[in-house]
Parts: sequence; structure tokens; C-alpha cells
Amino acid sequence: MEPAIDISANLTLIVNKMKEGYYKKRARVQAHLFTTFQAVHDGHLRFSPDLMGKVFAFRRPVEIISVSQDGTEIPKVYAKGKRL
Repeated sequence: MEPAIDISANLTLIVNKMKEGYYKKRARVQAHLFTTFQAVHDGHLRFSPDLMGKVFAFRRPVEIISVSQDGTEIPKVYAKGKRL
């Protein structure tokens, strides 16, 4: 469904750009790595660089789930046992 990506070629490109001095800031390297891994569109293959994934963390204070009562009706959204 998504366009193919050659991860190896992209990583080689990033390494070569690093060797050439293309990247002046660490954030650009990390952004390029992040977009390369995001382009795979697979939740099992991730890369979360420290400048993007560790500086800020956005989390909900409650867990959210959705449940269909009979498996055919539209699911309702709940948070910690409360219906939203």
C-alpha cells in the first residue's frame, strides 16, 4: 500500500553525507534518520532519536480503550472505566 523504500541505500546516503560534512547540526542527522525509518510504515521498525523522542513526551494521564458491546456495533470510548 505504501511506496517501497531502500533502507540500506538511505542509511548509506546519510553516512556519506556525514562524511562529506553535509550535516552542520546533529538534529538534521536525526531528522533524516527519523524520516527514513518512518517511511517504512511498520510499527515494528522504529527509531526515536533523542532530540525528537526524549526531549518532550506527551502522554495521556489515563488509558483509553474502545469496546464494542457485541462486536458489530460501533465501539464506545472509555477511560479508566468511564465512558467518554
